[in-house]
Order: sequence, then C-alpha cells, then structure tokens
Amino acid sequence: NKKSYLILSSSFIIFFSSLLLFINAYLSLNILNTGTLNIFILSFISISFVLSLYNQTDTFILGLIDPNKSEVGSYSVGIKGIDIVIGVISNLGTVFIPQAAYYYEKEDKIYFKNLMKYSINICLFIVIPAAILMTLLSRPICALISGNTSMDISSNNGGYNDSYIVLMSLSAMMITYSISEIIYGQILLPIKKEKYYLISILVGVVVNAIFSIVLGKYVFKNHPAIGVAIGTVATDVCIFIYLFIKTRKWIKDAIFNKNTLKLLIANAVIALITIGIHLLMPKVVTNVSKSLFYLLELIIVLIIDAIIYVLICYLLKEDLISSFKRKKASSN
Repeated sequence: NKKSYLILSSSFIIFFSSLLLFINAYLSLNILNTGTLNIFILSFISISFVLSLYNQTDTFILGLIDPNKSEVGSYSVGIKGIDIVIGVISNLGTVFIPQAAYYYEKEDKIYFKNLMKYSINICLFIVIPAAILMTLLSRPICALISGNTSMDISSNNGGYNDSYIVLMSLSAMMITYSISEIIYGQILLPIKKEKYYLISILVGVVVNAIFSIVLGKYVFKNHPAIGVAIGTVATDVCIFIYLFIKTRKWIKDAIFNKNTLKLLIANAVIALITIGIHLLMPKVVTNVSKSLFYLLELIIVLIIDAIIYVLICYLLKEDLISSFKRKKASSN
C-alpha cells in the first residue's frame, strides 16, 4: 500500500544518503582510496543489512508467538520513545566520525581520546535522564501515545495494557545501544575493525531470537511483549559488553570518569524530584480527565527537571555545561 511504499522509499533514501556521506567523508580525508573503496562499501552494506535485521528481530518474533497480534501494538507503543532518542544520538554521532578518523589516521591519539570523551559526554548527558524519565513516566507516556488511559497489567488481555512495562524494560537500551553506535562509528570504523561490530550484531540476531522466544512464549506467556522486551534489552547489553571489551583501550576512560559521576548525581536528584511530583500530582490536580492529567504531569516534570538538571550540572561544573560557559565567555 501507499504507506508501506513511503516507508520503504524513505529507508532506501536514508541508507544511500548515509553511504554517500561516509564515502565522501573518508575520501576527503584520504583514508579510503579506490583500491579499498569496494571493500568499504561491501562492509557498510553488510553491517547496514545485519543491523536492520537485528532491529526487526524482536517485532518479528513477537508477531510469530502472538497469535492475535495485539501484543505487537503494545510493543510498538513502548518502543516509539526509545527510537526517537536513539535516532538523535545516532545522528549526533555521525558528525564526529570524520574527525575521529582524521585524528586516528594522523596518529593524534590524545585528540582521538578527547573527541571520544566529548562524544560520550554528549550521549550520556542526553540518554541517562531520558532513560530515567522514560522509566518513571512510562505510564503517562504510553497512555498519551496509545489513547488507553486505563492500563492494567493484571489483565490477561495484553495489548496496550503492557506498553508501559515494555517502555520501562526497553529504557536501558537508550544507553547501551547509543554507546555501541558511538563505538562502531568513532572507534571501530577509524581503526578498521568494524568486523567486531558485524560479528556482535550477527550473534545478537540469534541470541535475541532465542531470548525473545523463551521469555515471550514460555516465561511471560500471558504478556509476550514484556518477555520480548526483556530479551531484547539483555541482548543489547551483551553486545555492548562485547564491544566495550574489544575497545576498552579507547572507551574506558570516556565512560568511567569524574564527569560521569557528576551526571549520575544530577540524574539521581531529578529521579527523586520526578517521583515526588508523581506522588504530589493527584493531590494538587483534581477533577480533570486522565488524558489531561497525564499531559500536565509530563509538562510539569519536563520543565522542572530540565531546569534543575542544568542547574545541578552547572554547580557541579559538568564538562559539557562548562564548555558552553567558556565559549560564551570567550565570545564576549
């Protein structure tokens, strides 16, 4: 149908645009020559194909084990918010790929590591609070997306009732998947070790299928979407661990440092604030529909949390906020 045609066309456009972007960036840095271009294109196509297969495994398995397909709708609602955040991080990460390749090719390892640290800093600055808020506000988010404001997981009917649990389960993927994408684009590609990413995703497809079938069909047989979500997250964590081990020389210091601790402190505070607002809202906001209540809760939480998050990062002299402050001071 027309919708499927548009989705397919968009996928092809994005794929070939990304391919041309990579080729242009690498040729401009003299990292690829015509002799290795075919190998690069073949590698890029292989990884893109396997990655697409990996990203669709969970939904495909869920469709097979759910006879009435109601759980697929629940899963799609839960994963929408996750896809948005991961898409943002992936696009931001693409910007740094040519720079990472340039510094590595010039054997400027200090700038290479600093760029990696800066990229991970941006990633964690966004994905940690996003994961926390997606987890704590999963019910209102899914209720507004699906239009089902009376979600009840105790029901055996499944469907949209499970979507907020699916979202809670998948939230951790925003962190693991985003960092894995950075490892691939900014470490494995420049050092020409992208085969590790291809291997991890290939194995991930098989492992994800096994986890999804076991958890979705047998462990959570009344709520297969939840089982598939847990299996998908477990697989993604395994892929992240594998890639971390393979690139620990470059990625370890970028993740485990004092600035990450500052981000964790700031996020712990906004988590407590979010819980407090959630408990206080029913006492303050009354006589409104559930849809309006959930919308107000999201707006209030996002505004208050954003202000406090940036303020705490400013007081703790978090690197990203401090860099903006220095740039502003130097421009004046």
